[in-house]
Amino acid sequence: MTTSSPQAPAAAVHGLPAGVLRRNLSSVAASYGVGAVVGFATQSVLGHRLGSTTYGVYATALALATTLSVVQEVAGPAWLVRMAAQDPARYRDLAGAVLAFRLVAGVAVVAAATAVAVALGGGAEPVAVAALVAVVTGVNAVLRALRTGFQVAERMPVAAALTTANAVVTAAVMIGLVLAGAGLVVAVVGSAVVSLALVPVSWRLLPAQMRPRLALVGAPRALSTAALTSMPFTVVATLETVLSYADTIVIRAFLGPTQTGLYGAAFRLVTVLQWVPSIVLDSVMRAMSSLAVNDRERFRVLVDRSAAGLLLVGLPIAAAGSLLARPVMLLVFGSDFGDGADAFRVLLWSLPLSYPAWIASEAALVGARPAAVGRLLAGVVAANIAVNIAVVPHFGIVGSAWITLGSELAMLVAASAVLHRHGITPRWVVAIVPAAVLAAVTTAAVAPLASAPLGVPIAVGVATYAAAVLVMWAALRTTAAGRALLVRTTGWQPR
Repeated sequence: MTTSSPQAPAAAVHGLPAGVLRRNLSSVAASYGVGAVVGFATQSVLGHRLGSTTYGVYATALALATTLSVVQEVAGPAWLVRMAAQDPARYRDLAGAVLAFRLVAGVAVVAAATAVAVALGGGAEPVAVAALVAVVTGVNAVLRALRTGFQVAERMPVAAALTTANAVVTAAVMIGLVLAGAGLVVAVVGSAVVSLALVPVSWRLLPAQMRPRLALVGAPRALSTAALTSMPFTVVATLETVLSYADTIVIRAFLGPTQTGLYGAAFRLVTVLQWVPSIVLDSVMRAMSSLAVNDRERFRVLVDRSAAGLLLVGLPIAAAGSLLARPVMLLVFGSDFGDGADAFRVLLWSLPLSYPAWIASEAALVGARPAAVGRLLAGVVAANIAVNIAVVPHFGIVGSAWITLGSELAMLVAASAVLHRHGITPRWVVAIVPAAVLAAVTTAAVAPLASAPLGVPIAVGVATYAAAVLVMWAALRTTAAGRALLVRTTGWQPR
């Protein structure tokens, strides 16, 4: 179904029929919200019951498996959705080839993760955990490939339900096993079993016309075609993964498992908070891919509104959250993790950069030249790794956190520059003014309560932020100056 042509109904919203975007947002938001809650719960139990050193083993395994699994990102979800939006007839063959490749590549990733874990040393437990986490990572890569079928068919509520089930059941299994004293290895085995069970369930729930054609005989040829055409997307996905996890591996090599556990805990909290841009990106990805080809002005409006909205959320979280960094670390992970608070505080300030960067980089991929994004990101990744190697031995995990913040800034600037060169001037940056106002108001409400039980400042901060958003939105919609600002910055005219 094409919804971005000039003949699309007036009720269409940014390339989607009226109501579809709202349905996507609500279902994906609910899924990621639940995922964030159970993610916090799982990390909390692991931290409290296992301690910082054993948690460092888990953090290292996760970073190692995720970094190695970039080989599975050939013709990844973003590319598949984009191709389906432009040529639906090719989707099943391409998806089948990609799925076959991911099954084979997953085995290679497990072998490589095991070998690297042996080289890093530490005994049998780190090796076993690294291999098992690599299994989970590989199975989840298969699930992501299947998930694109729901996205293409605009059945995001089903995909969201499966994602929620994966998160909830995995959390319940891991928490139950750890609390029962089973240990980290058995807990990760439980996680692998849950992910494996969801593969046939996802396949069964896919619409028949969206099920990948697993023609293994023709898979190599189809995959080679997919690999060539999707290469820029693959390179960008690979580099983004390396950028996210290379610092953890560097910290493990120079500082050992305990410091890796402290940094890994702080980074996991920030990763859980990334459900916010994930909601928006998953909901608008198909519309963005279609509008990038068919309607550049509406494409720009969609990008601006998405990035501006994320900035309005990210900056207040960073400002108010930095006041609560230490109590959050202690509450979630336990007393062993207090020394990770400073790194967590710095990482929180990367959110106002990474949130809009998710939208800007995806928009640059589908609306500009993916190769240009890849070249710029390669420079950011190379600099990140080199500076981490130079800084971590002297400045520890806090130094690495600052490098992460700088990398997010560089990525945001690079993606915005690519868009600008291709006629999509980012207007969302003016949202920094209202975002700063919201951050100031929220922080002012939280600051006097920073020493109170953690639930109090969080509840007051959320309520204050929500009230401030409502007041600001009313002012923008009902005043002439506010309406003019919306039109000038986003091209959107509120009714």
